Amino acid sequence: MTSKRSTEIKVGIVSLLSLIILIIGISLGRGWIVSGTQQIISMKFPSSGGIDVSSSVMVNGVKRGTVLSVKNDKSGVLVQAAIDDISDFHSDISARISMLEITGGKKIDLAPGIAGTFNPQSEIKGTIATDATELIAMVGDLGTDARILIKRLDTITAAATNLLADGKVVAQMREAIDNTNQLVIGLNTFIQQNKPELQATLNNLKALSVDLRQAVQVNEPKVRELLGKLDATTISVQNLITKTDGTLNNADGLITDVRKTVNDLKTGSGVVTKLLYDKEFSVKLDSTIIKLHDFIDKAYEHGVNVNLRLGTRP
Repeated sequence: MTSKRSTEIKVGIVSLLSLIILIIGISLGRGWIVSGTQQIISMKFPSSGGIDVSSSVMVNGVKRGTVLSVKNDKSGVLVQAAIDDISDFHSDISARISMLEITGGKKIDLAPGIAGTFNPQSEIKGTIATDATELIAMVGDLGTDARILIKRLDTITAAATNLLADGKVVAQMREAIDNTNQLVIGLNTFIQQNKPELQATLNNLKALSVDLRQAVQVNEPKVRELLGKLDATTISVQNLITKTDGTLNNADGLITDVRKTVNDLKTGSGVVTKLLYDKEFSVKLDSTIIKLHDFIDKAYEHGVNVNLRLGTRP
């Protein structure tokens, strides 16, 4: 009886150890990490990009966690992962889905960032890197365009063959090449024959440029002085224009006052207005002046008899 119980205990222990080893093997095989200090983080991607549950999460190329869930969320995909340590994460952290191996598999690469404090409750914005499968799909999409391009090249080749078949175009091309060759030979001969003159011309241009540079250096102070005088003259002219504007404004005011005075003389009732515009008053004034003149003449000629009484009457 004791032997049987002992055997059962041994079998139980072996079974338990086998189960533990199996769980450890499965965990290691699928990339699961068992730790009491793991943190759950969320990442938002435009699509899953081939990420599955238990896919690796890398930080600077070192595995630090695994994917726990992948699910659709509004206009993208929300991926949750368990991470061992987030102490070096910052608020500008970023995520990227890339190829794990050339043979297949996907992983998430995290760039911890450099500034700010990371909030585990916030969503990390992620992108998807282009991999070989997407490149193959793009090449497949380009297949139709490539076929169209090949057909067009074939059409162009056939048209070129027909164009060159009669020999006329070839003869014209040869003639053009011969003319070009003759032109090059003529230019070469001209240069060889006139090489001394060309060299002398270049030397003269060089000497001229040197003289111009020296002239500029010599006359630069005078030019600066002239520019300064021109600036002063410009300022004086501007001041004169300003004063002229003021004078014109004053003249306008004077003209306005004169017009107002003339208008007052025309429409007023004073002596000056009557002298200038009242003909009857002018006639009376002339008559008075004439009579006064006659009186003065007679007084001068005959004298003036004055009966003057001073005091009271008797």
